[in-house]
Amino acid sequence: MVIVACGPYTPSDGLTFDTLVGLINVIVRDRPDVCILLGPFVDSKHQQIEKSLVTETFDAIFSRCVGSIVEGTKGVGCQLIFVPSQRDVHHHLIYSQHPFTLPNLCKDDVKDVIGCGCVKPGRLTKGQVGRTYGRLLIQRSSILIDGKRVSPCVASQVVKI
Repeated sequence: MVIVACGPYTPSDGLTFDTLVGLINVIVRDRPDVCILLGPFVDSKHQQIEKSLVTETFDAIFSRCVGSIVEGTKGVGCQLIFVPSQRDVHHHLIYSQHPFTLPNLCKDDVKDVIGCGCVKPGRLTKGQVGRTYGRLLIQRSSILIDGKRVSPCVASQVVKI
C-alpha cells in the first residue's frame, strides 16, 4: 500500500506540527509499504515566515517536522520518501520551475511511459527543448517474514524527453 500526503503540514496560525499526529496515526494504523510526503514542509507562504516572525532557523523547523514523522513511524517498517516543493524555504531551488498554470491538457502534455501515465510537471515556453516526466513503479512482494510483508521493489525515475 502507498500513502501520499501533501504539505503544508502546519496550521496557518503557527509553525507547530501538531496536525502531523493524525497523519502519523494513519501510517501506524495502516502500515503502508511506502509513504510519499510532498512539500512544502517549511512553507515560504506561511504568514509567520512572510512577516519575519520566526525565532528559529528554517533548517531547525524542517528538522522538527521530519523528526516527528521519522520518530512517530519508527517501528512501522514503512519507507518514507520526502519530495521537496518550490515553496520550501529551508533549501535552495535546484530545479526551478514557475507555479503551475492549468491549461487544457493536450496530447503532448500527457505521455505513456512504460505503462505509466505521466503529466509533465512544468510547461515550457516556446523555443525551449526538453520535457521532464516522473515515473513510479511499485511491485508488491508476496513474501512474509514474521507476519510482515518484505519491503516491495520500489523504483522512481525522472524521464527527460
